[in-house]
Amino acid sequence: MGLICAALNAKSTAEARAAMLRARADGADLAELRLDLMEEFDLEALLRDRPLPVIVTFRRKDQGSGRIMEESKRLALLNRALALGAEHVDVELGSEGGIVRGGPGRVIVSEHNFAGMPADLEGLARRIESSGADVVKLAVTPREPLECLALYELLGKLGKPAIVIGMGEAGAATRLAALRFGAYLSYGALSVDERTAPGQLSVAEMVGTYRARSIGPQTRLFGVIGDPIAHSLSPAIHNAAYRAMGLDALYVSFRVPAGSDAAEFIRRHADSGFEGLSVTLPHKLAALGAADEVDPVARSIGAANTVTVRDGRLLADNTDADAAVGELARAFRGLDRTDRTDPTDPSDRLKGKTVLVLGAGGAARAVAWGLAARGRSRVVIANRSRERGEKLAAELRAEFRPLDALGDLAYDAVVNTTPQGMHPDVDATPLPAELIRPGSVVFDTIYNPLETRLLREAKERGARTVDGLGMFVAQGARQVELWTGRVAPREVMRRAALEKLSRK
Repeated sequence: MGLICAALNAKSTAEARAAMLRARADGADLAELRLDLMEEFDLEALLRDRPLPVIVTFRRKDQGSGRIMEESKRLALLNRALALGAEHVDVELGSEGGIVRGGPGRVIVSEHNFAGMPADLEGLARRIESSGADVVKLAVTPREPLECLALYELLGKLGKPAIVIGMGEAGAATRLAALRFGAYLSYGALSVDERTAPGQLSVAEMVGTYRARSIGPQTRLFGVIGDPIAHSLSPAIHNAAYRAMGLDALYVSFRVPAGSDAAEFIRRHADSGFEGLSVTLPHKLAALGAADEVDPVARSIGAANTVTVRDGRLLADNTDADAAVGELARAFRGLDRTDRTDPTDPSDRLKGKTVLVLGAGGAARAVAWGLAARGRSRVVIANRSRERGEKLAAELRAEFRPLDALGDLAYDAVVNTTPQGMHPDVDATPLPAELIRPGSVVFDTIYNPLETRLLREAKERGARTVDGLGMFVAQGARQVELWTGRVAPREVMRRAALEKLSRK
């Protein structure tokens, strides 16, 4: 199992000592002392009775140094750290010849590429390995997430302990998933504001949410793909579920840019060991194309939000439809005093209701199909793009209305499936307030923030509101069940989402 190293961004000896104590409290196994980022330091004082084992480094100018030091003095400083008992020093490839060995300290020989991926990644790693390094370190900048697979593959080829890092947003998942493939350690920051490299997670999040200290070769891999994805609470609820279920599993997020080959991403990550992927906008149609087998519901909807890898085959499902119908049906409970619906089938409450669905993407497909097929509702699609809206309505045998022609529509409920109002664009709304009907149900599938502008204005207009958290938890719980064959702890997942939202 790999180690978690807190990369410190302290400015003084006193700050660094205090930061090491914070790192230990957060669960770090060791700390990196970036001497080049410090305005002043006393090496002897830093290493004396240190709270954690350390990696000492002073970056070279071309490798991202915070300040410049003459080369002989820089290497003398690292040698002094070894003489004082530092557990590791990190020196750049090409400068390792200046390190004097002899004690127990280990020498990390590193190469950082802030511009992209090396043309010959394995060749570079072999050069570092043959340099006399005790630990090989490569920090590179992938342009898109698929390039990170080469980093995982590299870990299985080297004969020495290795650290591989994909910097930036495209490489964010490597800071956790690399531990599953055998990385010696991974770096985290003490907080987002104290990062020393692009894409670092906090140590507390790595240890708490992701259980990074227990990630090993038997850890099961899952994840979510989308664009944007930074707002997603899926890692929080899935990892909380696996912890509660006692499963050795890791769930990470990937920003797969719109327009990229999401189907290829899904297939290649399935080949690399991922057992399941959640799929969010804009890739729900691509998920169908990646699958070997498509569930009838997902095929009818024409979109999938779940891919399961089973016996080498990719299976596509849609867990959005039933989750949305269930949430909307519960919202009608008690509104009708003559309600005589079957309590075992809450969707019966939606029979004959007119439901306005805003949007024409993958989520809209699932919601509209579920309402028509499960709820037997009259569904009206409204969308900014008339062509897309009419196409979806025709496919689902629903009605279409332009957004500027909704004034006379007597709907019972409206469901927003668009991203308008999602963090960080919280001032946006998909429906003008004057078109919200008093007494109707307004359901926004967005869950971050919990109360969107649409829901806030709906309350002011006397409508009953439903936020997106219930649907989000329900669809995620069903994914857990598809992947594990066990009942998901839904209340645990809901609490994890609320806790995460409260910290944003």
